[in-house]
Amino acid sequence: MAITTVSTLSTPRIQPPLVAPVVNQDTGAPTAAWLDHFQQMADQLAVLRGVVDDIKAGLPALSHGVTDGSDAAAGDKGEYISASAAISSVGLGFAAATNVCSISLTAGDWDATGVVHFTSSAGNMAIVAAWVNDASASEPSQPSPGYASMRHATNGFYATQTVLALSPRRFSLASTTTVYLGALATAASGVVAAGGFVGARRVR
Repeated sequence: MAITTVSTLSTPRIQPPLVAPVVNQDTGAPTAAWLDHFQQMADQLAVLRGVVDDIKAGLPALSHGVTDGSDAAAGDKGEYISASAAISSVGLGFAAATNVCSISLTAGDWDATGVVHFTSSAGNMAIVAAWVNDASASEPSQPSPGYASMRHATNGFYATQTVLALSPRRFSLASTTTVYLGALATAASGVVAAGGFVGARRVR
């Protein structure tokens, strides 16, 4: 929910006409000076009420989440973008950084994360690694958030299936940028393939 700009108070402080009597001694009616003072007060209170109404209208967007199962609109805080690739749908060359899938993020502050599922035809994977990165088919230098790996010692191998889940990585973007879910693996023999999911939520 977008929050509109609220009204502002620009009327100077109203001073009561202390030198004028409140009521006319002859008629008992309020004097013109005090009637004008009361009208100025009423006008300023009306403006103040408009400010309060604007603030109240914006409070749900500031302090409450939705309860109807709807998605945040594009550009709003909470916007969520995701993509996936089916298990074993992306072949991995030996130790070759490979894109599993990707998402396009517009300018903003995002947290991205993902999960990669590795499948080995021979059950002898020695190294598996996964990440989120804004560079295509590129393993990020370490240490880096949004990265995970497992590396077996010599003659130690993983089973036919292995999954890596990634911690969130922040992407603070000034323009539309592609963020990639990447992976690599090594195996003594056979074929290694991957699938996975990548998602990002707009923080601001």
